[in-house]
Amino acid sequence: ALGLQVNNDRAGLLKRTRASASFAYHLPLDQGSRRLSFGLSASFADEDINLADLKGDMDDMDVYNVNQRKTYLDADFGMAYSSNRLQIQGAVSNMKRLLKKDAYQAADMPVFFTAISYKVPTNFATVEPKVVYRGIKGYDNIVDAGVNLEFNSPTVNKVNLLGLYHSTGSATFGIGVNWNNKLIINGMYTTNTSALKGYTAGDYEIGISYSIMRNK
Repeated sequence: ALGLQVNNDRAGLLKRTRASASFAYHLPLDQGSRRLSFGLSASFADEDINLADLKGDMDDMDVYNVNQRKTYLDADFGMAYSSNRLQIQGAVSNMKRLLKKDAYQAADMPVFFTAISYKVPTNFATVEPKVVYRGIKGYDNIVDAGVNLEFNSPTVNKVNLLGLYHSTGSATFGIGVNWNNKLIINGMYTTNTSALKGYTAGDYEIGISYSIMRNK
């Protein structure tokens, strides 16, 4: 499988654009749904400060140095085991900065990601509890716990609702629509962390993915 992802994040004065190309290989373990998956991504990231919104010294060398950074190349690697109900995931992010001493520094750099989830079918929906443990450079590791509800539908369209609580004192709520396993639209809102309440209104995210080809 091949994939392309483009992110554009804005938080206060900071702007970050990241594009990544991914390759995944899925290894079947039996004639059913059990399989191992391996993924590798190469990414390009560019960060700068929005000078138009800056209220302060325009000649500040720290601001100048941030905007003089070159586009940064990095890579991510991940593995996953999946079956009809159980899914176990693990990933290492920003491998270049972890394996090689680098002058590029970012306090909130993701380091690793692990997750486990289990699907429980019911009469009205598939209930999937999930626990995530992830590392962020310069911060305490974070635990996320929540549940995803995928409602049963007589058509090919699916709707799901998501709720997660984070050990940082924030929560995430989301809704998604899957049309014919080809077009997927997700929307999420994350409240402020406990340390930032009163400073910002939280984060909003919208994601759209489209599958061009699928194996029979």
